[in-house]
Amino acid sequence: WGGWSDVTLEGITIRAGDLTGPAGGIATVDRLEASVQLGSVLLGGGSPLSSVLVDGAMLRVTTNVDDPADVNIGHLFREAGGGSSGSARGSGASGKAGGVELPDRIDLRNFTLEVGEFEGAGVRITGERRFDGRALPSASGGIYEVALEEIGVAPDAGGIELVGEFNRRAMAFDATVTGIDLA
Repeated sequence: WGGWSDVTLEGITIRAGDLTGPAGGIATVDRLEASVQLGSVLLGGGSPLSSVLVDGAMLRVTTNVDDPADVNIGHLFREAGGGSSGSARGSGASGKAGGVELPDRIDLRNFTLEVGEFEGAGVRITGERRFDGRALPSASGGIYEVALEEIGVAPDAGGIELVGEFNRRAMAFDATVTGIDLA
C-alpha cells in the first residue's frame, strides 16, 4: 500500500493452467500501480479502481505447431487440465459481463508483445515488438478505446500503431493496425 488508495504489485505472472513449462507462460508484469476507490470497495457501485499503470509487461501470443487454431491465450479460459474444447469462464453466451467495472484509465509503458509457436511444453519466439499505450472507457458501457504505439524504432521507420475497441461483454477486440511493413 502506498497511502490510503495506492497499491503497487510487482513480479506478476499469468499462466495457462493446462499448458506446462514455458508454453504455459502467457504474460508477466514487472510493476502494476493502481489507484483504489475505497468508497466503491466498501460501499459498492462504480469501479473499485480509478487508474492502472502497467510498467514493463510482456504478453506472449503463440500458436500450437500441430493446430494453428489453438492459441495459448485461449487456454486462459479453459478449466485447468481440460481438453481442447475446454469450457469458457466469464461472460458466457448471454454476453453479460461479470466481475468488476472497468477503471477510468489503463496506461501501458514498455509493453512487449511476443509472437511465436508452442509444441508440448516448449516455445519458439519468432518476433517481438515494444509498445506504449492506453485504454480508456468509451461512452458505451463495457467498451474500452485502446491505442498502442510501437517504441524503440527509428524515427523515419514510423512503427506500428494499433487503434481499436475491446468489448468486454462480447470478449471481442476490433482494431485497425497501421505501419506494418511486410517486405
